Amino acid sequence: AGPFSDLSPWHSWASELGAQDQPHAWFVRAGDVLAGALMVLWVGLVARRGGLRRDLRGLGVVAAGVFGAATVADALLPMACASTVDAACLAAEQAGTLPWTHTAHSVSSSVAGTALGVAAAALSLAALRRGRPGARVLLVLVGVMLATLGWQLACLAPGTARVGEVLTVPGLAQRVQLLGTVAWWVVFAVGTGWGAGRW
Repeated sequence: AGPFSDLSPWHSWASELGAQDQPHAWFVRAGDVLAGALMVLWVGLVARRGGLRRDLRGLGVVAAGVFGAATVADALLPMACASTVDAACLAAEQAGTLPWTHTAHSVSSSVAGTALGVAAAALSLAALRRGRPGARVLLVLVGVMLATLGWQLACLAPGTARVGEVLTVPGLAQRVQLLGTVAWWVVFAVGTGWGAGRW
């Protein structure tokens, strides 16, 4: 739990901070909209200045755009409630009685996660081929992102956790992944010129 939420960073999903029943959820969702919109804007600027070639760089840029758009969708289609701490919410989720936006959020999150993975891998390989500084570090960070994704999927396996008796720590796995993602973008920005046509 933290100063702005009672959700455990060890066991709760980051998306639950923006759930409709959470305090300060508007702030979390506003941050997602801003981040996603900036990513789409960056992709647009890269496309305008250097074009979108049919190579790893082009694939990575397009995937980054999909990631940004899906992140905005995540914020506009918030979870109805936090099922990791609310037994009634979990029961309604399993019964399929929550609003359609709750399920749509899962879809947009999956799209965002997949697109992020594709973007990071493609842009890292493109940087390696061009001999850009930090390319190997980028690949290591991609490995961290994929490893923590596998960790999260393991946490979702049937019987691994339930409300009141959490046997795994998916929240920790996701937050490590998020830190790895932030580190990846920082290294990418510094080592490639932030898509300014020099990479």
